[in-house]
Amino acid sequence: MEINIRTMLEKDLPDCLAIWLAANLSAHDFIAKSYWHDHLAQVAEALPQSQVFCAFWEERLCGFAGMTNDNYLAGIFVAETMQCQSIGSKLINFLKERFSTINLAVYQKNQRAQKFYYRHGFVKKGENIDETTGELEFQLCWRRNQPVFD
Repeated sequence: MEINIRTMLEKDLPDCLAIWLAANLSAHDFIAKSYWHDHLAQVAEALPQSQVFCAFWEERLCGFAGMTNDNYLAGIFVAETMQCQSIGSKLINFLKERFSTINLAVYQKNQRAQKFYYRHGFVKKGENIDETTGELEFQLCWRRNQPVFD
């Protein structure tokens, strides 16, 4: 499966928002659905202000990753019908080629995402309570050429 990755264009925003909402509702069943719906407009404003990289398969947007200016990965989101096709891995590897450090937060209850990031060389740097959801989240970091035991 050939996946092409490019910077998000304005025309991609509606598809990115649909993927963002569906992925969050699916991955975070421990957070009220209204939380994600209530934050959709905020995400619509934030995405164009970030570095967003979109993955395409057969010219269909099937996932994206959003980075902020401080090397913070706001998330990797893959369309539900395209999950388990290595799209998330292709996006994270794309980012690792372009950034020497990547930081992110992942909810403690999102075991699937934790396994994904640990498998890709991220290490836990700390934890805190997300003020908006009240959920415990882990701070993870990846650095190019970091020792295995950091």
